[in-house]
Amino acid sequence: RGARFLSPPWWFAAPALAVYALIVLYPALAGVVYAFTDWRGLGESNFIGLDNFTRLWGDEAARGSLANTLLLTVAIVFVQNGIGLALALGVHTRIRSRSLLRVIFFAPAVVSPVMVAFLWKYIYNPAPDAGINGILGVVGLGGLRQDWLGDPDLALWSVAGMVIWQFAGYSMVIFLAGL
Repeated sequence: RGARFLSPPWWFAAPALAVYALIVLYPALAGVVYAFTDWRGLGESNFIGLDNFTRLWGDEAARGSLANTLLLTVAIVFVQNGIGLALALGVHTRIRSRSLLRVIFFAPAVVSPVMVAFLWKYIYNPAPDAGINGILGVVGLGGLRQDWLGDPDLALWSVAGMVIWQFAGYSMVIFLAGL
């Protein structure tokens, strides 16, 4: 039985498993261990149990970050999947341009996140003649101009809009596979 793990197929998997263990498993397990110590990156570490977690729950900024993360996650999951389902139902018809529409809607999902960030940085530019603010000024809605990423009430929703735009096409493809 033990000789089966020494057979040639395992020889091919061993380098990949070693790299995976080194890059993924070791840091994850080390993070779990360090969470229960007072180690600051250099020097000695002492086991302190759940003190880090109790201090974390007592910190108002940490609770606010957790609330924002949960709100962003729920918004993105529901809205992105809803839009993806609507797009999938729309392009699942027999219209001539359905292949072109599928490509157009899926294209943002394959664009580099760095390029998406630069694009949306321009779209959310707070200058009155750039991005969304410029469009609002042209159509006569200049009073609705905002600092989309600088206003704490809008920043979370602006980031959610960017992520939904980028990955709604990916959800569309998943739903199309089911249809």
